[in-house]
Amino acid sequence: MQPIRIVRVDVRGLAASAAEVDALARLALRLRRCGYQLRLVGPSRELLELIDLCGLSEALRFTEAVAADRTAGTDARCSERKSAP
Repeated sequence: MQPIRIVRVDVRGLAASAAEVDALARLALRLRRCGYQLRLVGPSRELLELIDLCGLSEALRFTEAVAADRTAGTDARCSERKSAP
């Protein structure tokens, strides 16, 4: 069993709008398909409320602080197959 790989995204200062929630949901889906989990760092109360209103609380989880052991410049890539439109 592979360890859970987490990608943390700092969203402090991100506007609480449907466009931002949509972009975060798409990012979370893409990461999940590549074997990663998305964690939002420092979301505003308004952003969390909008995420909850959209029913995406399970997909867009958050953490309050950035892990101290994170590696700068780490590049996560996946070889996801593209489906036909």
